Amino acid sequence: MVLGAIAATFAIIGGIVSAWRWRFGRAKSDKVNPVLASGGSAATTGDRSPVATTGATQVAESPGARTATDGSTIFDGDFRGATINFGPALESTDSDSPSESGPRYWQNRPSSDGEHFYGRRDQLQQITDQLREGQSVAIYGGAGVGKSRLAVEASVATGFEGFWISSPATGVTADSLFALVAAEMGISTTVESKAAAEARASLTSRKDPLLIVFDNLPSLGLVRDLHDRSGDQTRLLITTRDSATGLLPPQVVPSETDVIGLKAAAEMLCSRSDGGNTPDDPAILSIAEAVGRLPLALEMLAVQLGNSVNPERMLEQLREEPNKAQFSAFRNDAEVLGSLTVPREEQQGGVFTAIRISLDALDPDDLSKLGPLGFLADAPVSLYLASALIGSKEDEIERLIAATNRRSVLRATDNARSILVHSLTASVIRVLRPMDPASVLERVIPLLKDAIDNKPLLLRADFAHYKRLHELNGESPGQAAFDFANTYALAVHRRGYARDSIILFESALEMSKKRFGEEHPCTLMSRNNLALAVLEAGHLTEAIPLLESTFEVTARTAGKEHTDTLTSRNNLAIAYYTAGRLADAIPLFESTLDARERTLGEDHLHTLVSRNNLAAAYREAGRFAEAIPLFESILGARERTLD
Repeated sequence: MVLGAIAATFAIIGGIVSAWRWRFGRAKSDKVNPVLASGGSAATTGDRSPVATTGATQVAESPGARTATDGSTIFDGDFRGATINFGPALESTDSDSPSESGPRYWQNRPSSDGEHFYGRRDQLQQITDQLREGQSVAIYGGAGVGKSRLAVEASVATGFEGFWISSPATGVTADSLFALVAAEMGISTTVESKAAAEARASLTSRKDPLLIVFDNLPSLGLVRDLHDRSGDQTRLLITTRDSATGLLPPQVVPSETDVIGLKAAAEMLCSRSDGGNTPDDPAILSIAEAVGRLPLALEMLAVQLGNSVNPERMLEQLREEPNKAQFSAFRNDAEVLGSLTVPREEQQGGVFTAIRISLDALDPDDLSKLGPLGFLADAPVSLYLASALIGSKEDEIERLIAATNRRSVLRATDNARSILVHSLTASVIRVLRPMDPASVLERVIPLLKDAIDNKPLLLRADFAHYKRLHELNGESPGQAAFDFANTYALAVHRRGYARDSIILFESALEMSKKRFGEEHPCTLMSRNNLALAVLEAGHLTEAIPLLESTFEVTARTAGKEHTDTLTSRNNLAIAYYTAGRLADAIPLFESTLDARERTLGEDHLHTLVSRNNLAAAYREAGRFAEAIPLFESILGARERTLD
């Protein structure tokens, strides 16, 4: 039927171009991209189903996609940002997509220490044997003791294919971790619950051994769920600061790690000295004790000793009292407090000084670029995000990584496409190179917007860092803080966490009202975002008043035919339609169509959007004599404009 075919052809987008208009990764344009179906039909699995696709272009599980009672797509809501208008995003795959090359085994694994791995050879052999025998292992201990290093060497020693997954510090679920596994498998589904389900299905059907490292898992309470749903061929290797080993299932063996012994610590300090220093040197032994034999600090100091730094002079520096304000900030950092394994304050001061010495040894220009990295989570960061934060091109980033990697400040991953900054190092960077958070957010916001629309795999891979920035952002004043709050809320929504996004949109709305006032365009956009998230969650009685107030204020302040007013009118009509209030919805669709025909022309894409909305509403009301001519005119317009 023509009627059904047209309805399936148009996924209606309520977005209107205005001074706020912005399309992810695209130039500003007066066109809203329709989603075309090629011989397909819209999904019929519910009000928020994915829309039909054409060719290689996939439609994201977008907020607001609606279906009529016969299953055909009707219209879509429009999420809007702080100074921009968020339209529903097409799900596409970035140029480095693993879907083109298969699973990315060990994509984010830090590089191996090889011959410079000291102090835990027996533990390493035991873990390797356990993994080869089909067991899973949980390595636990404090910050900086070398849990991740041990996991790297064990994963290399097994020879298994596998994935390195760095866990966010907070808000972690088994599904969110399986979704990260999905990204490494090349599964680009945007909604995390669906990506996680696909990853689990792939794991359970696997015939060959696979190793998954979950690095920095915040709680061992997650391990049972991860283990039971990973399939018979999957081994898990966990690193964590959580010592609640009683939560582990019997198939997962706990393996405690701590600071290394004095002899091994002295050997590590001399490992890069080419015979110039010896492990029995009293100064070397004292240096090891000054930093509590913490492997992270020992590794950094070994590099300095290898560069001919005098051990006695280094010991003097470590024993000097650090800057009180800087050291206090370091100790009180949320990532560090309670996590340092070295108990004595003077040893904690030694750790702080060891990291500071390594940073000070960098070229001043290189050191000046590291400030934004202090805001990142303890997880791999893509070169895509790192380049924007540091403000350098990719080739310069690669040079900087090489320089900092030589001094053990940053660590490159096996494929050199990501870098890692340890939480202790990030804390010292924040202390030594303080930055205005707003300047960091301004660098990040364009990337987050682009990732939401165009790079779903990178969004998932770097999400721990965006979350960390959100936690540091709090309710900071300023346009950048507000823009980031709205954009981050949209990212959470696009990942399938509707309830969480509602809380974030509510926070962004309150931030906007305090900063800009009740009727400022930013506040109206925030209210619109919140309303559509609430509508998406099915809470019509809460969504409709928000959309009504947004429409009323926008019409009064911007004018009845302003593009933002038409957007608000369309979104309110969607809500009325969803609630079954066709008598209220149809006049709004009629007036929106009339305004767009007069201001944009008969064949403009926005006009076709409105005509299709009205036709679909007529059809739903049983007014077929009025609906059919509208659908026919849409088909004719599309045939003319697409020829």
